[in-house]
Amino acid sequence: MISTLPGRDIPKHEKLPYQIDYRRYAPEQVESLLKTHGFNILSLESKFLFTDLEINILALAQKE
Repeated sequence: MISTLPGRDIPKHEKLPYQIDYRRYAPEQVESLLKTHGFNILSLESKFLFTDLEINILALAQKE
């Protein structure tokens, strides 16, 4: 499974009007969620914008 999830700090100008209040994740939450549902994590990376703005999390996982 390859998944891109919204990170914690998404700049407001990158959100569409209907996306103002959607769920954002921390890498630790994504790791816990995948492990809970029986996935082995192959790679978990975060993309940062400037400094400390985590905007995307890329998860690469395989079902056990």
